[in-house]
Amino acid sequence: MIITLEILQEATGYKDASRIRKCLTQQGIVCFTGKNGRIWTTSELIAHAGSDLESGEIEFISED
Repeated sequence: MIITLEILQEATGYKDASRIRKCLTQQGIVCFTGKNGRIWTTSELIAHAGSDLESGEIEFISED
C-alpha cells in the first residue's frame, strides 16, 4: 500500500517534506520523491525497516 505525504505528516507530526524524509531515513525507511517534491513510501518498506527488530539483529543500548 502506498503511504502518501498526508499520512506521513499525520504519523510523524511534521509538515515539511524534508523533515519527514529525515525522520523516515533515520529509522531505516526508504522513501521516494514524486511530483512537486511530494514524498511517499509503502507499508511494505515500513514493515521491512521493522523486520530487523523482530530478527534480533539490532542491539539496544541503555543510556543508564
